[in-house]
Formats: sequence, structure tokens, C-alpha cells
Amino acid sequence: YYENGYKFSGLQYAFTNCKSLHQIPEDLFDGIEFAGTDPEFSQVFNGSGLVEIPPRLLASPEFSKVKRAYMPFAGLNITEIPAGLFNQFLNCRSFESVFQGCSFLETIPGGLFDSCAAVQSFRFSFLRCESLQSLPSGLFSENEDVTDFTGTFQECASLELVPLDTFNLLMNTTPIFSSCFRNDREITSAVPDLWNYYPDSAHVGCFLNCSKAANYADIPSGWK
Repeated sequence: YYENGYKFSGLQYAFTNCKSLHQIPEDLFDGIEFAGTDPEFSQVFNGSGLVEIPPRLLASPEFSKVKRAYMPFAGLNITEIPAGLFNQFLNCRSFESVFQGCSFLETIPGGLFDSCAAVQSFRFSFLRCESLQSLPSGLFSENEDVTDFTGTFQECASLELVPLDTFNLLMNTTPIFSSCFRNDREITSAVPDLWNYYPDSAHVGCFLNCSKAANYADIPSGWK
């Protein structure tokens, strides 16, 4: 797909709102080269008609240059995310709104962000993923430097299970947890006791309206 040594400054808006685009080849980005050390990876497929993300789509080592993945897959009709999708995103600091509004997304693979040691923000990453019913064990357990979990799973209307080991409870930071699970009314599992590990974090509405959670009575009033 790429010839004559052309280098891209990034992929920002590359396929945004391409409503008739339903499938793409898994080697679409295999030969890509980025100019510079901070290529744009914002809103690449945002609002397109894509129904499946090919497993090897982001396998190129060039993606290790990406520092910010803002809304690249927001608003898609996907039902699942390939395992290892972000294995090359070694230096990415933000996955803000990465899958926001993927209302048909049913599952998240374990280890999705395990290779992303530099990440600092999961702000609104899965906002309004309304078909998501459970989170995998240890989803953020390898991420030690995150500062922002604002609204990460806000308004996930079908979410029932949140494993107690979802977050790294020994992070090097005091993350923001405000609205993290806001309005997730169907959570029935016990939720992680973040208030015991990060009592000084910003946390307004973290578990607001999660009244079915098994340990809801233990959640301090400021957290719900």
C-alpha cells in the first residue's frame, strides 16, 4: 500500500465517518512509516462502518512511536477487540475515548494494555459501551503510572462483573477516578475497594448509581 519511501505524519481522521466502510485488510498498515517521533493516531476510524478490527491491524513496530491514541475506534459497530491489539503501543501515554460509544462491544480481551507501560490516561476509554457485560481479570494490573480513569466505564448499561483486580492497587500515582463507573446500574459483583488504596484521589461519582453492587454499602458516600 505504501511506495516510494513516503512517510506519514500520522493517521488522524484517515477513515473518519466512512459509513460504508465495513471491512479492511489486516495488512493495511504493514508497510507504513511515520515521519518524526510523535505521529497522530486520533479518530482514525471514528464513526466509520467498521464491524471488525483485524487482529494484525496494528502489528507494525512503527506504532511504538504513537504517544496518543485518541478516539481511533470510537463509535464502531464491533462486538469484540482482538487480543494483543496494542502490543506495539509501548510508548503510548493516552488511550482517551479509544472505544467510546462502541455500543455493540460485548467483550474486552485480557492483557489488552499489558504492553503499554507508558500509559497515563484511560479517560472515557469505554464510555457508553452499552453491551459490555464483564471486564477481564487484571485489565489495568500492569499499568503503574496511570493518572486518569475519569469516566473509563461510565454509562456501560449492561456491565455486571468488575473483577477486584481490575486496577493496579500499587500504582506510582494518585489517579483520578471521578465518574469511572458512573450510572453502571447493573453491576452486581463487588467492586474494587479503590477508596482504601487511593483515599486522596479525586473520586466524585466513581460508583454513582451502582446500587446493585455486592459491596455497595461499604462504598464511602463521597465515592457514590
